[in-house]
Amino acid sequence: MRVLSVLIAVLIATATVVCAQIAPMEIVTTPTRSGMPVQQESASTAVLSQDDLQASGQPVLDDVLRPVPGFNTFLRSSSMVTAPAEDPEAQGVTLRGIGPGGASRALVLYDGIPVNDAFGGWVYWDEIPVNSIERVELVNGAVPIWGSGAEGGVINLIPQHSVGSGFQVSSFYGTSNTVGSTLEAGYQKGPFQLQYDGSVFNTRGWNIIDESYRGPIDHDSSSFNALNGGRLQFQPTSALSLFVGGHYYEENRDLGTPFRKASANRYLFDGGGSYLTQAGRFNLVLYSHVSSMDQTYSEANATRTAETPLQTQRVPSTDVGGSLTWTKTIFPHNQLIAGGDFRWIDGQSVDSYYNSAGTAVNDRQVSEGRQNFFGVFLEDVFRPTEKLEADLSVRTDVYQNLAGQNRNNPVGGANTVTDYSDRTRTATSPKLGMRYQIRRWLALRGALYEAFRAPTLAELYRPSSVEDLILLPNPKLKPEFLEGGEAGVDFALPGPFALSLTGYWDIMHNPISNVVTATDPKTGEDTERTRVNFGRAQMRGYEVKSSYNFGWIPWGKWGLYHPNLCFEIDYLRSEAKLVYNPPDPTLEGRRLTLVPWNTGTGQVSYQDDLLGRFNVQVAFQGMQYEDSDNHDRQPSYWLVNLSWAHQLPSLPSLPRLNQASIFLRIQNALDHTYIVDLGGGVPKVGTPFMLEGGFNAPIWF
Repeated sequence: MRVLSVLIAVLIATATVVCAQIAPMEIVTTPTRSGMPVQQESASTAVLSQDDLQASGQPVLDDVLRPVPGFNTFLRSSSMVTAPAEDPEAQGVTLRGIGPGGASRALVLYDGIPVNDAFGGWVYWDEIPVNSIERVELVNGAVPIWGSGAEGGVINLIPQHSVGSGFQVSSFYGTSNTVGSTLEAGYQKGPFQLQYDGSVFNTRGWNIIDESYRGPIDHDSSSFNALNGGRLQFQPTSALSLFVGGHYYEENRDLGTPFRKASANRYLFDGGGSYLTQAGRFNLVLYSHVSSMDQTYSEANATRTAETPLQTQRVPSTDVGGSLTWTKTIFPHNQLIAGGDFRWIDGQSVDSYYNSAGTAVNDRQVSEGRQNFFGVFLEDVFRPTEKLEADLSVRTDVYQNLAGQNRNNPVGGANTVTDYSDRTRTATSPKLGMRYQIRRWLALRGALYEAFRAPTLAELYRPSSVEDLILLPNPKLKPEFLEGGEAGVDFALPGPFALSLTGYWDIMHNPISNVVTATDPKTGEDTERTRVNFGRAQMRGYEVKSSYNFGWIPWGKWGLYHPNLCFEIDYLRSEAKLVYNPPDPTLEGRRLTLVPWNTGTGQVSYQDDLLGRFNVQVAFQGMQYEDSDNHDRQPSYWLVNLSWAHQLPSLPSLPRLNQASIFLRIQNALDHTYIVDLGGGVPKVGTPFMLEGGFNAPIWF
């Protein structure tokens, strides 16, 4: 498939000089940087509207997305109690089973800025309040135009930006003393628009240890987080728009035992603008994150009556990034996007290790490094007829691992310093996608692509542990490379029925995963896992998305009319396994870690002006393995989630309060117990029955 790079470059050059007289295309921002509306893309895409987000019945973003087939985090637990500050990789995200569990293989964007933590690739899902999002676009399959980290797809979070003056407040309360509130306020004066966003969330949580394993040291895992941010936009003309903004996020967590605690804080600064001229539209974005995470680790005894401190860890990191893009309709049928981006990352893991009795620190280590990313890209959306469109893109990246070092300072011993070699690598990532509208109700689409992912600083240098299981980094890791393709068909028959079918086949070279490097001689349980590059993995499967909107339902003489009764069923079959591994052939044919081969969601929603909107969702997650040798098995599970929302009538005495609503939501309505983690041989459970109710009140002038 390396020939694809040359082929796409030739096609882009040819397409820019071919002329056809058809209507010009409207520019719409999407995660492919193509400017095409997502429903016209060649990739398989799921779109969640603001109504869908509210109807999901989930208070945190990862739980909203989890029922989408193919969305998967390293651990299957909600970020309410399992987040980066507890176990960073717990919230690394993948789409459609691309790659083994661990660091993210999907890029998460919020307002066009990467959300994935620069040091480790994980996502602070609670940093993004659900109420702040207008729409979510999940693009499955590689999106190489975004560079490293998008080899499994892109999750594009499009925020709501205040227009005018006023405010909107939302609040809820529920079981486990769970409370959350958000406030959005805006003020407009001429060309200036000022916006404020704030949120707070707190929960007593639940006991994450399986009931049969709990002991006296185990108590509920609780969490608290808060966000404050603002944005100033200046738009003196319709052609020019400038903005500057930033926010501060913090979280604190009790991890369920007396010693285990965690906290994190993050600052974001961003700015940029857009300028439209006869030469095209120019967009500039600059951003920087300053992050710090602190965590403590311990080992519990067999009866969980006592714990021994093992390690404390602090992970400070800083990144600076930006992008400049140019968009121009060269000919009526050719929309070009060209540009470049960069990201500079600096981070370290500062670790203190206790003695075997857990009474004093006897060793201190600092592992650190820097990464630089530079990329340029060109994309052409070519539409020679109203029925046919092609998106052709190519991107070249240069990335560097620099100043890698480990400093070991044992108490009472000699200090040692280990320096790691600097490395510079390049990668070319092309994509060719096509979509053909055969009939108004039938379209065919397909894509071929190559993508890559560089190992994160956490994979290279950060050690950690779970119970008595030690997880070791590997400074010698190589990047992953993905080659693949997909084909699909979309039906939208006249009437209420819609169906989408997609098949895909991907090959990943040098996938990064954890391999067992030590076991307990008595129990056989894993005691040490180390990050390594495997040989070659294969991911193939198919997805089915279907919906049926009922209108007229025969019933008696007259029938029944339901203005909004909808059934949806989505299913993904994702077979991901290691097919070639010379260092350890015994792993060939094993399933990739933490990738369920079967996921599905069924949903029924009903809405009318009198009763409001009801939503019933049944989500299924298939069985998966937690380790590379397929020894630790996490069983399948299914959950039922319910929600109801109703818009309140307008009050003549409060004319500006005309869209207030109330809501109820239930997570895991049948209180089903399911396993989300087996680290250290101690099963941990997911979200129990949770009931919450609240209101949303916007007042805009």
